[in-house]
Amino acid sequence: MSVKPKQNIPRLIAVIFISLVAWIIFSTAMPSVNALTIIRKYIPPGEQFEFDGIRVTAGHAPKNTVGAGNLVEVFDAAADSWERAIKDEHTVTIQFGWSPIPVGNGVHNVRFQTGIPNRVTEAIVYVDNDGSTRWFLDPTPQEHSEYQTVIECFVALGGGPVNSGYVLSGHSASAQALDLLTIAKHEIGHSIALSTWNYLWVTKQADRGILVNPPRPFSGSLIPVNSGGHLRLLGALMDSSLLPGQRKHISVVDVLAIAEVGEFIDLNLDPETNPIANSDLDKEKARPGCG
Repeated sequence: MSVKPKQNIPRLIAVIFISLVAWIIFSTAMPSVNALTIIRKYIPPGEQFEFDGIRVTAGHAPKNTVGAGNLVEVFDAAADSWERAIKDEHTVTIQFGWSPIPVGNGVHNVRFQTGIPNRVTEAIVYVDNDGSTRWFLDPTPQEHSEYQTVIECFVALGGGPVNSGYVLSGHSASAQALDLLTIAKHEIGHSIALSTWNYLWVTKQADRGILVNPPRPFSGSLIPVNSGGHLRLLGALMDSSLLPGQRKHISVVDVLAIAEVGEFIDLNLDPETNPIANSDLDKEKARPGCG
């Protein structure tokens, strides 16, 4: 067997070099895929979990619900919305399920937090199933065609006029029920950052509110807060109020508050696509503060 001379080695090196350069150019041009990742872990009925040091048993959905949806699909849609809002690379694991709640309709608990900056890495959420809350379980939680009207809220907080809420209404089937999708998004917002269990909440909000700092947009805004990790802005998702028949989207102020407390900087301020632009909805005049 004869051995061929190695006259093709320079050509091979040139091909490798060109391919390497092309790969570098391509990878540099590719958009970053880093973003918030919410790992969702459903707690099935009968399984016990620990909530703030107390053993709790997960249950089934209450029998007086409205709509053919389920908690897993609704929670997934809520988590997807927050993943679109926060583009910084961070992972938080959230367990969720049904269980009776003595007061209220949804609760959260921060399990673990760590890192620089300090961020929540594990939390737990459960929603009330004792029948005192009548839930709307949307079978299509990724779209909002059931709602006929949307009100955009805005407020001036020191960094220029800023959107502080999108409140949807006019869905006759859920008129007497509380929207589970809104509550799920609200409790996930607590689990990511706006929690009295979060060390940074204590230092960031102090007694005056959450001050938005550069490089975040609307810097200089002072977001008013309430007890329990809530914002004090009617219409905001992270405000503590929600009426039966209403649905709230994540507002710009909600994103800014989460970003400031969690020290996120890569933000999408319109993670659910501004419903004002949806031609299927009546575009009510925007209301200051939705008060």
